[in-house]
Amino acid sequence: MNLIQKEMLLKAARLGCTVEGADADSPLEVRKDGKNICTIHSDKMTFQRGEDDTLLDQLIDTYHTVQEYTTAYEKAPELKAVENYKLLSEFNGTVLAARDMGFNGFQFVTWERCYDGVTVTLGHYHADDYASAKEDFATRSGLIPSHRLFTNEELAEIKGCVEFTLDNDESLTFESEKKLNELADKIADNLPEQTAEHTQTTQQISM
Repeated sequence: MNLIQKEMLLKAARLGCTVEGADADSPLEVRKDGKNICTIHSDKMTFQRGEDDTLLDQLIDTYHTVQEYTTAYEKAPELKAVENYKLLSEFNGTVLAARDMGFNGFQFVTWERCYDGVTVTLGHYHADDYASAKEDFATRSGLIPSHRLFTNEELAEIKGCVEFTLDNDESLTFESEKKLNELADKIADNLPEQTAEHTQTTQQISM
């Protein structure tokens, strides 16, 4: 079992799936309620679409995310300032690092470099939430201005206003209603089901 398969084993279990083949040098068969959803090979993911692919789409998105950070991790140098962490990215004095904790998943952290250019300080710990860690890195380093981001609480308020308008504004045109429904769906896709355990959580909306 390689790194991608190990991570997908953990992620699939969190989505309520069972995984077969975890104890053998073979592809992982991901199932839900007795139905095969997908197969995780050492270098790819295979699947067949059905009538309701909501879970499959979640697993595909998860696979792409896992593939991104595991590939980066395997190529990354050691972070000399902190034992057992690798340096995924660094910009403008801000560090994005990761630690492989085996079957406990990954730990992602952002730090600020100290004046000596070696040690780090002010860690923001994001557990295994890679997307949140990337967003935090982008704003702390200045790659993305923080004023262009909304917190989860702000997004929830915006979503509530959109839904209120959809329910109560009878003057909406078909096109406007369609766009507002798409906006509500887009916001919902970016809101976590539960608040993640990390110091900062932000979501970006394209402007």
